[in-house]
Amino acid sequence: MKKELQDKLYNKYPKLFYQKDLPMQQTCMCWGIECGNGWYTIIDNACRLLQHHVDSSRKEKARILRWNRMLRQAVNGNTKNLHKYFAKAYGEEKGEEETKRQILKRDFREVKETIPQLQFVQVKEKYGTLRVYTNYVDDYIDGVVNMAESMSAYTCEICGVPGKLTGVSWYHTLCRRCAKERNVDYDQKEEDDDT
Repeated sequence: MKKELQDKLYNKYPKLFYQKDLPMQQTCMCWGIECGNGWYTIIDNACRLLQHHVDSSRKEKARILRWNRMLRQAVNGNTKNLHKYFAKAYGEEKGEEETKRQILKRDFREVKETIPQLQFVQVKEKYGTLRVYTNYVDDYIDGVVNMAESMSAYTCEICGVPGKLTGVSWYHTLCRRCAKERNVDYDQKEEDDDT
């Protein structure tokens, strides 16, 4: 990827690309984003989704801790914060009723661990499609990475328009025009493995 686009991603998502400045003994990210410019939008959208996932897990934990603290105070006799919370949402009278109900219910919420800050270990092209390797994975992260990798198989790695995976021994995802410029047979059929 050209330096301007790569730097744009680095500046927009500094936490995800933290490893870019580490030595090659510690990460492969030191070589930069090793793919064509056409996949910039795919990578940008994946970064946005992944960083939002990490940030929202931290915000959710803070909300749960604040709720549990207000409820604990109310159970111990200090209903001021919990009442203010419900009065703001429902109005004064309904807020008082809801405060009493929550004290009786004592619905303390489970505090989940926050997701550690996700970092890319390597972003590159391999066998004609995008590959993204991270320092941490959960189901959501795995889904976003798989989606980005799948989209790259239908997006020209050079210009970003719709394309297809081409090649027999060396694979590229290219549009018809970029395949022609590189002398790659766009309509070439893959050989069967049985032959």
